[in-house]
Amino acid sequence: MSTQQRTFTDTVSAPMPTLGPYSQVNEGYRHFVGANALRLEKQVVDWLFLSGGYLYRKLDGDAR
Repeated sequence: MSTQQRTFTDTVSAPMPTLGPYSQVNEGYRHFVGANALRLEKQVVDWLFLSGGYLYRKLDGDAR
């Protein structure tokens, strides 16, 4: 019986860059919330009441 032995060599094409002992991370977060409401009511006659309204709301934000 013959025993075959294989050897592998690990070669690296380019050295890994070093990051140094410190690294700086910049993080940020911002948001905007806006709301606006309008309501109208009118008692026209004894049995008729009119009401109407409008609501606007916006939420916007991001993080990096």
